[in-house]
Amino acid sequence: MFDIAKFGAESVLPLDVLKPEQVLYDFDGPRIYTVKSDLGLLLVYVVEDEKDFQVALLTPTAQEVINSLLGGQITVREALQRDWAWLAELSFEGALRRSISVPLPIPDELLPRSGVMLYRKLQPVLSVKLEGAHLRPRNIKASVVRHAIDAGTVSIKRVLDHLWKTKPEGRPSNAIRLLSDLPTQRFAFHSFEVTFGWPAEEAQLTDSNALENDLSQVGIELEKLMLWAQDQAVNANTGGLDLSLLKALERLVPPATGPIERVTLSGAIFAPGVSHIMTRAATKKVRNALKEHEKEQMLISLVGRIGELDKDKLQFTLRDIVSITPPGTVGDEYVCRFANELFDSVFERFTDDNPILVSGRLIGNDVEVSDISVAPEETK
Repeated sequence: MFDIAKFGAESVLPLDVLKPEQVLYDFDGPRIYTVKSDLGLLLVYVVEDEKDFQVALLTPTAQEVINSLLGGQITVREALQRDWAWLAELSFEGALRRSISVPLPIPDELLPRSGVMLYRKLQPVLSVKLEGAHLRPRNIKASVVRHAIDAGTVSIKRVLDHLWKTKPEGRPSNAIRLLSDLPTQRFAFHSFEVTFGWPAEEAQLTDSNALENDLSQVGIELEKLMLWAQDQAVNANTGGLDLSLLKALERLVPPATGPIERVTLSGAIFAPGVSHIMTRAATKKVRNALKEHEKEQMLISLVGRIGELDKDKLQFTLRDIVSITPPGTVGDEYVCRFANELFDSVFERFTDDNPILVSGRLIGNDVEVSDISVAPEETK
């Protein structure tokens, strides 16, 4: 039997019955809920069910904390770790039998696991944590923020592009658009961390399982890449890694110089409880591997017309090409892949149906677009 006495001294709570004000999680009865009391708003977390009573942890809270919990900005554990705590025995009708005051910090066995959100859909899809001796609050440069965002956007899109090329059948048509632009869920400034959540339900297709399967496949590919990069054999064979996958990995490792020394990646995209720490040793391996593909990733500029636009795949086919730089580059038409932020410019040029200038990098046989503009008069 669960004995609350071992966790602290007996203390009388000014409550007779706990009447849920807002039920946050229900499973065979309220498991996490709020209660109004003379002490203010309390957060109640059911720790254990016994034969004829429940053991519950009570901590002070505020509506702002509850809103953060519901929005996925904080975990259940973080919501419970406040200035004081009580442990109570309750009847299944909520009547208070006895209570004790729990000294801080609250013992782990009374709290949910670290990282657990209120609902599964609030579990971070991907968490990107950047660490370094010179990364401190109020000293985070924009380039650091950009690196974290790229890890959760550019890397995912490059893997999705690769998967779509190799196995295009059966994938939801808007998977690339949704999964390569996941909503940011939380920012933390001890070092610097960004967590990305699931796409909004109203943006998903009816078959949300297909979307989850795609994201799972991205996680599998990323884990293969990171395990290769973490291999201590510096000259480990790339195993025929596709260039687009190496370019995805490029955004997951720390830069060779600068304040970012380590990148830790975790989240629902990977196996439960798994995290990957990428160091500059991995950066060196990735750079060496990319050097083997230098001729396949040259900078390129093309002048042509957008013949087809796929809004869901975030790609267009450039045809009627009248100019290519560097000269001698072979290709009658090119598949050009672009990021979400270029969508408006691409769509405008597509509807104009006029020649455009596309700048970017040749990745294999496709172009990763960095900019798009009206073609110079002399090239039309």
